[in-house]
Amino acid sequence: MLLKNVESKRLKPEKLVSHRFDFADMMQAYEVFGNAAREKAMKVIINFN
Repeated sequence: MLLKNVESKRLKPEKLVSHRFDFADMMQAYEVFGNAAREKAMKVIINFN
């Protein structure tokens, strides 16, 4: 169902990303994800570049 909504462009996955971190800040990313409700984190992205 989720994939069908993305494919049909009814849902934009980029809108689900709530936090972005560089690789050097991975521990902070884990902290945010571990406390998702408090941090209002939906999806956390780690940039490896």
